[in-house]
Parts: sequence; C-alpha cells; structure tokens
Amino acid sequence: LLYPGTCLFEGTNVSVGRGTVHPFEWLGAPWIDGHEWANGINQREVAGLRARPVYFVPARPPYSGELCQGVQLHVTDPTVFHSARAGVAALEILYALYPERLAFPSASDGVPFFDRLAGGFALREAILNGGVEHYWGGEAEAVAAFAASVKPDLLY
Repeated sequence: LLYPGTCLFEGTNVSVGRGTVHPFEWLGAPWIDGHEWANGINQREVAGLRARPVYFVPARPPYSGELCQGVQLHVTDPTVFHSARAGVAALEILYALYPERLAFPSASDGVPFFDRLAGGFALREAILNGGVEHYWGGEAEAVAAFAASVKPDLLY
C-alpha cells in the first residue's frame, strides 16, 4: 500500500530503507530528526496514515552503513488511504523542515530522477513552491477522463 507513494523518495537524497526489513516503509537520512518529521506527518492528519520515529541502518545507498533517523509509516485505514497523496504529504513536510537539505538529484542527462518517477516536473515544482494542493486540483477530472477513454477496451 505504501510503495506507490514512498517510491517517490528514491528520486531524493532520502533512504527508502533498502537493505532493511522494512523497505519503502522506513524513510530517513542522517540529517533528519525523525521525531520532528513524524510529528509533522501526524499533525497533518493524512487520511489512513500514522508515522512514528525510527532509527535504522540501510544496507543499500544512499547512506548504506550509516545510522539514519526518519519515520516508519503505518497504514491505519486502507479504505481511506491514498498512497500517492501520503507520499507527497510526507515529502512536503520534510521539505518544510529541511529546505536546505532535501535534494532532488539529477541523472547523467540532467533530468531529476524524481521527475521521471512523478511523470514530469510539475510535482517537484509544486513541492518546492508550496503548491501541492493546486497540483491535486485536477486529479478527479483526469481519472474520469482516463476511465472514459479506456472503457471501450475493457473486457469486464
């Protein structure tokens, strides 16, 4: 349930817990205060999500072998949980806490890997400029348009 939202962190300088027993559930870095980040997520009251501080040592980059502090995300109600919104909310809160530390590294061609994961640059720019709610504005219409466009091709 968490992966579609937490995989976005692979396009940042935050560990997604690869090489631990909870990949994509534990997120962190040596420069993060996990208590502060967890409090920020919980205060936002993201539907169906709770966060708790966690310490871990990932076995894979970034930060392999280094002690990281961060959050463990828990889905408390899968009927209202929206993975992408939860992941973006966690990113938005982390950027608010650490605007000078959170980074979106570019690939060798100069395109931030995050932009590839998100399907373009708009989400990253919304996070950096505080316009995430505006970013989600057209979601319902886009989903409805997609459903209508594929309906003739569905077997069931």
